[in-house]
Formats: sequence, structure tokens, C-alpha cells
Amino acid sequence: MRFLMILMLAVLALIPAQARAQSIGKPMVMPVASPSGPSTWLFGQAYGNTPGAYNFGDAWYRAGQGLHFGIDVSMPCGTPLVAVADGVIAFVDDLGFGAGPHNLIVRHDQLGVTTLYGHLQGRAPVSPGQQVVQGEQIGVSGDPDSTCFSRPHLHFEVRSLDYQTTFNPIDWIDVDWHTLALVGAYSGNLFQGDMENPGRWMSLDDQPDVRFYGPRLNAYRSVFPRTGADNAPNSAGPLKDLPPLSPAGQWSARTIGSAQCCWQNWWHPTDAGGLYSIDGLSGQPAQVMRWDLAAPSLNQTVEPAPPEHRSPDWTWRGRVEGQDAVLFDLEGREFRFNTGGALPASAPTTAGCCG
Repeated sequence: MRFLMILMLAVLALIPAQARAQSIGKPMVMPVASPSGPSTWLFGQAYGNTPGAYNFGDAWYRAGQGLHFGIDVSMPCGTPLVAVADGVIAFVDDLGFGAGPHNLIVRHDQLGVTTLYGHLQGRAPVSPGQQVVQGEQIGVSGDPDSTCFSRPHLHFEVRSLDYQTTFNPIDWIDVDWHTLALVGAYSGNLFQGDMENPGRWMSLDDQPDVRFYGPRLNAYRSVFPRTGADNAPNSAGPLKDLPPLSPAGQWSARTIGSAQCCWQNWWHPTDAGGLYSIDGLSGQPAQVMRWDLAAPSLNQTVEPAPPEHRSPDWTWRGRVEGQDAVLFDLEGREFRFNTGGALPASAPTTAGCCG
């Protein structure tokens, strides 16, 4: 036994210090070295069952079983990108992997995976066969539209060594993802809800592996957000500088809801004492529920999910029936418009709702 311990220590001494550090916890660092912030980078689209992937699964993500098979990190063009772990450059600008206009693939044989950097601004200043170490700059970020103002971001993937399977990068990169996901996401909903199985694939940590060209995994019959609800606006508003929260003694935080709550929640304009959410047990139909802020318990189940579409002031509610949008006012009067099956849109600056 003593000989075995000495042998193990000798073998450990032969392993580079950086490689030993990579074996502790998650083995990768972020692909961008600078700290996160409005002027550097923010969490964008998560890996997996995102609303964007659901909405455009047959157009953009068909090869990836209808899921977003990487993470998107929003950042200005030209942001330096670094190797997430020691590895060897495998491909530079091989658009057979997608994610143009420029991409980069690194093999990490010691980890049994490869990584892909997509939407780079220019050809990466590295060559196939070149060895890189964790934290070494290997390129700069760009914009898939080559404009640097439409949607500049890095698309990052963790793939198998045969490039046929992608894994959740959140399982590999050692940062506080749950804090990063609080701000900067492409939409208010990180994941697409299945009304028939509300607890599945609704958190950062439980997303499935993607086998390229396998059958679609999220071909749901009833969803929330509804199809098209999370399409990006034509242009985003400017960033705002907000004052910090009041001193900690004047507020506190506590958990409201079930263990699976709440992948969609909102406030009622006339009910300040309740938080409304879509919730439910895994494998059972989802419900709209109200949580009492005065007590950490369920107050009532409000209605089946998904909820009806409502205007910001809740004076109008509506739903889609076939090709028609059907709207109701507070008096219950019905108005029907042929919208080709599209949802109604509400104007927050007016008292009414527009078709």
C-alpha cells in the first residue's frame, strides 16, 4: 500500500499544475477572460430547450433536435476570446460546423470533448495542430450578420470527440451560471414550457444532450410562451443606469413557490399581494397558480395553463381560435379578427388592445 501511495504521488508530480487544477470541479473557464458587465459581456441564450430554438427549431435548429445546442454570450465585436481548457486547434473557418462567418474548433483530448467558437469577427490567428493553454487568447468575437450592431455575440459549444453530440456547456464551465442568468438573457423566458409536462427541461441544469440529426425532442402540442411570443424586437433599447437597491436592512429575500417554480411568473395589476406563475408537478398538466406573499404557501389554482393573452392593464384578454384572434373586454364583449392564427398584440401606452 505504501508503494502504491508513493507511485500515485510520483504520477501526480508528472502532471502539469494547470492540468491538475482542471481536474478539480468543472474543468473549463469562460471563453472570454474579462469579467461580465454591460460593457463587456452578458449571458444571452441558454443551452437546450429555449423559446428561440422552439420557435425556429425547423429552420435554424433542425439538425440539433429542435434545441439550441450551445450557449450564446452577448458581447461587442472584437471582444478577446480565450481557450476554455488546454487543447489543440482542430479546425479554423470550417463552415461545415456552421456558426459563421468565422469559427474555430479546439480538441481537448484529455477531457474527451471538443469546443466550438462561432460567429467570430475574423479568421482566428491560430492554425490547425497548434497547441493552446487554458486562458490563452485564440480569437475575437463578432456578429453572425457581419454588422456588429444587429446581434453581436459568441456562440459556444461543447461537443464529443466525434463531433456528433453536444453537451450542456454549463456542466463544463466553472462559473456561477444561475447568477449570470438573472440578467442579460435574450428573453424573459429562458426555456420553452410544455403544458403537458411542465417540469421537464426547464432549468439550466437539466437540459438533454443533443445528437445531431436525431428526432426533434420538443415537438410539443401545447406550449407557453406561445409560438412567436419571444421573437426579438427590431432594435433593443439603450442600457439604463439604475440606482442600487436600498440598504439590505430594508428588504429581504425568500423562496415562493414549489420546488419546480417558476419558469414563468408575473404580477397582477390590481393584486399586489400575490405572485402569479405557471407551475405544476412533473408529468402533470401545468396550472396558473397564485402564491400569497404574506405566507410561503399556495393560495389557489387560478386556471389551466397556458393563460389567456392579456393587455398590460388587463382590460382586454384574448386567445387564438384557428385563424382568428378572439378578444374580450371587461364586460365580456367578444371581438373576433382574422389574424391568420397570430396572437394579438397589446399597446402599453393606450387604454385598449389592438389586433
